[in-house]
Amino acid sequence: DTLPRLSANLTDGAGAAVPITPTAVVRFRLRPWGSTALVVNTSTSVAVTSTSTGGVRHTCTATMTAATGSYWGEFEVTASTGVRTFPNGTQGLWVEITKELG
Repeated sequence: DTLPRLSANLTDGAGAAVPITPTAVVRFRLRPWGSTALVVNTSTSVAVTSTSTGGVRHTCTATMTAATGSYWGEFEVTASTGVRTFPNGTQGLWVEITKELG
C-alpha cells in the first residue's frame, strides 16, 4: 500500500512553524525500531506543501511498505543554514506497517 501519505507541519521546540526555503532539500528517513540502519532515506518522495508553515508530505512506495514492523521516521531539512531534523527532541515519528488482511 502507498496510502495514507504522511503529512506534517514542521515546528520548533516551542511549537512555532519552521519555514522551508525554496532551495532546501527535505528528506524522509525511516529505520526499524531498535536499529540504527536506515531502510528509507529519500528526498524524491517528499513534497513541500507550504514553505511558510513548514508543510511537508511523504508518499510511500510499495517497496517502502513491503516489510511489516515498527519503525521510527523523521523529516530532515538541509538548507544553507545547516541541517535540522523533525520532530525534534523525540525518537521520531512512530510508523507501524502491518500485513494486508486480504
